[in-house]
Amino acid sequence: MRDPRGKGMEILLQIIAGRQDLQPCEVSLSSETIIRLAGMHQVSYPLLKYVQDHPGNFSPGQLERLSGRCRRNAVRSLTQLHEMIRVNGNLEKSGTMVVAVKGPQLARMLYGREALKESVDIDLMLVREADTDQAYARLKELGYTESDLDRHSGRISRKIFLIAKRELDFLNPGNGCRIDLHVRPGSNAYLTARLFRDFFTDLETYNLEGSQVWVLPPEKYLVYLCYHGGLHQFSLLGWLLDIRTFLELQRDKLDLEKLVRQARGIRAERSLFLALRLLNTCFGDEIPAVLKKRIPRNWRMRFLVMHCLRILPRGPGYGFTLPGRFGKLVYMMVLIRGMAGRIDLLLGIFMRMVAGWLQKRTPDP
Repeated sequence: MRDPRGKGMEILLQIIAGRQDLQPCEVSLSSETIIRLAGMHQVSYPLLKYVQDHPGNFSPGQLERLSGRCRRNAVRSLTQLHEMIRVNGNLEKSGTMVVAVKGPQLARMLYGREALKESVDIDLMLVREADTDQAYARLKELGYTESDLDRHSGRISRKIFLIAKRELDFLNPGNGCRIDLHVRPGSNAYLTARLFRDFFTDLETYNLEGSQVWVLPPEKYLVYLCYHGGLHQFSLLGWLLDIRTFLELQRDKLDLEKLVRQARGIRAERSLFLALRLLNTCFGDEIPAVLKKRIPRNWRMRFLVMHCLRILPRGPGYGFTLPGRFGKLVYMMVLIRGMAGRIDLLLGIFMRMVAGWLQKRTPDP
């Protein structure tokens, strides 16, 4: 019997792509699955717009549930936006420079004032890794009472954890906001750390509700979105939609040759090409000719595309299962270019295992 998630995902992709010739009976039969998948993949708002235009395919109760979810997401997005402005301003006053990536800033840049993008947390990236302790202390002062770094009270455990992880998670229980503080731009970058040495050399500013925040220039920003999505197997449809919207908005402004150079500079060209292939496969989006001729037609790219398409109906949670972990390891070994990068991946897994072991050995603070 066919997995209903697969059929539901197929219809959800057609809805987002703007297909108007969908069979109402198929949509109605898969409506509950489609709603669940939209919530899991953070694309409830595009689905709501379709449901409002085609009310006969969904029940009034389903419409109300979907509307309620979107209202809650809108409130959370607005809260995150104001919190990001507050945190960014306070960090800047303390001399800690951060770059806005994903989250509220990206939502405003891509979708305007409408709360179309669902964000779990606020993503900020430290420009100087040496500012980690200062940023940690400042966030604590700002009400972020919980962090995954708190579970590593021992000096050695803390040091190993910071080496193993490229981001720190913080929670403000007062307003429910989470911050994902990236301490390094590259994941599992030990032997390949040099690839990111010039990552912050050409930053730009973005006006976020009257507050200036640092952002990456367009080509590098797009490469980073593809790099991030590639590392996570593009398992969240919302990430693909962000890349799709970024391309649509910047299509006439992007220097495509520079885009490829930026991707090659951090060895992320396979992630860039994979994102383009997935957008073409899922939504029928045309790949710009300059980029299309550079995409390799080999077994690696075919494997990467098929792997991501298999993951999409399962969602991000599948990656934490035993088959999901093994599948991701194989996928990453194909995605990463160069032996140094593959060794880095294995080193990263080992360092996180050591950090976990040290955490269990260290008494709670």
